[in-house]
Amino acid sequence: MCKNDKGLVAYYQVSLTVREQNTLERELAPFSKINNHFPKYLLTLDPEEPTYDGVQQINVINWILND
Repeated sequence: MCKNDKGLVAYYQVSLTVREQNTLERELAPFSKINNHFPKYLLTLDPEEPTYDGVQQINVINWILND
């Protein structure tokens, strides 16, 4: 969990890749325990940026460069 300077909360999980189904499931599992509607992000080096049940997967390079 992270808070910005305005106190807004977001959740981040980081993984090198989630192309294997078991890795994807493992990395998404912690989000299922969060019972609020704050943004949830899965940062990877994968070029794909799908959404899984409200969790947005983002390429970490794009995230760093704010693209």
